[in-house]
Amino acid sequence: MSVFDKVKGRLAEISITVVLFVLTILLGQILEEIVNIYQLATAIAIIIVLVLGNTIIVNFFLNSSNSDVLDSTLEAVKSEYDTAMKQVTSENKKMLQSVDRQITSLSQMVRPRDFEWLFPHAEMTEMEKSVQGKVWLISPDLGNDTGDGPLVDSVRLTLKFNAERGIEYTYIVPDTIDIKASLKDLHRTFEGYDELLKIVIVPAERFTLLADTHVLLFNPDEENGNMTEGYMELPLAQRGWWVQMSSKHAGRMRVIVKDMIDEYQPTILSEESNHNLLHT
Repeated sequence: MSVFDKVKGRLAEISITVVLFVLTILLGQILEEIVNIYQLATAIAIIIVLVLGNTIIVNFFLNSSNSDVLDSTLEAVKSEYDTAMKQVTSENKKMLQSVDRQITSLSQMVRPRDFEWLFPHAEMTEMEKSVQGKVWLISPDLGNDTGDGPLVDSVRLTLKFNAERGIEYTYIVPDTIDIKASLKDLHRTFEGYDELLKIVIVPAERFTLLADTHVLLFNPDEENGNMTEGYMELPLAQRGWWVQMSSKHAGRMRVIVKDMIDEYQPTILSEESNHNLLHT
């Protein structure tokens, strides 16, 4: 091989090395800075131009269609591209999963514009934290307040927050084994504030005439001129959506519930009373 051929070969190798070096830097920038599909398309176009330019340079210096050099160049580019795309795909999956979680969270915080009477769980808890009077809660299963359901943690935080403010809760529940088994869990939430937790246990057949979903009544004593506000949880598979009752409906519900409280008498939940209830 002549000196000239060696020089041509060396120049071809340098050309390939330079192209691969530029591609490596470019792909690194793609992974760090790419924000939209147009930048990705531009980057790919630049890669194609570099590959074609390298092929022309190789053919010029070697004065042939040196397929081995061209194949090695294309193979190196393909390898770098595949590696970069795997990383981009992985990052995109993580980003999409994060966005999906944020959308799910926001959907529980933003009320649909056309339904001013519809309240997601997150908004209901904020409203409950601002209540100034007593709270009556009619619950067929204590499913939002005890156990390990999806809403329980945020409800417990709200109950503890209000207990620290001195807000009194009266739970109206059916007389069932499941309810009595859940009372200990509910009592733990009010630990240190026993006097603020009252339970009214109503015969199951009577309770079914009252409600088959959760109902919240704020300010049922209507003290300081505050009217009773009523909210009912929609009986959907996905819990956590509430509707506001009309003032007339809330007033009627208040009267019905008050009659039941007077008839069945509330019990302040404590370790002793909880034990007694479990064995009655």
